[in-house]
Amino acid sequence: YVASRADVAIVAIQRAARGLMARRRRAQEREQAASRRKPVRGACIFCFRVGPASIGGLPQLLVVDVVPSPDEPTGIAFVPGGKCDTEAESFRFAAQRELTEEVSVQVSAERLLHSWSDTGSRHGRTWLLEDFAVVVSEREAATVSVPPEEQNKVACPRWLTLAEIRVLHRQNSCFDRL
Repeated sequence: YVASRADVAIVAIQRAARGLMARRRRAQEREQAASRRKPVRGACIFCFRVGPASIGGLPQLLVVDVVPSPDEPTGIAFVPGGKCDTEAESFRFAAQRELTEEVSVQVSAERLLHSWSDTGSRHGRTWLLEDFAVVVSEREAATVSVPPEEQNKVACPRWLTLAEIRVLHRQNSCFDRL
């Protein structure tokens, strides 16, 4: 039997289809394995201050920029936050710790008001998120800075008004909860 060009093409297409199906099956298995892992627990802190008289005393929100990495897009502002370090760490204490670690603002855990609970998916993992809000004084707001050990993760902490947040909202779903 002499194979025709059509027969050779059919065999090539079958091999390519089998390879594609095998890759798809491996990807589905990875997704299933990821979904069986425990969800990542994390907290976000919406840190507010009453703005100075120069902007009419309007409330402002503290945001930080994410330093570019393979996992994070560039140029996107987020509120401070992160993962719980251990299973035993509460969301509230994780929020307090992250606020101190990322922007040097120290507040007691009791001042953090729980505002939202959410679940989501990011980087192939399920997240359980708890949001907290806190209002800080001008004195506390003046201490905002990124410690040297966090400068590879976050940068450029700044206070934004509601109008500025609306612009960011179009870029980042993190602000949907405001």
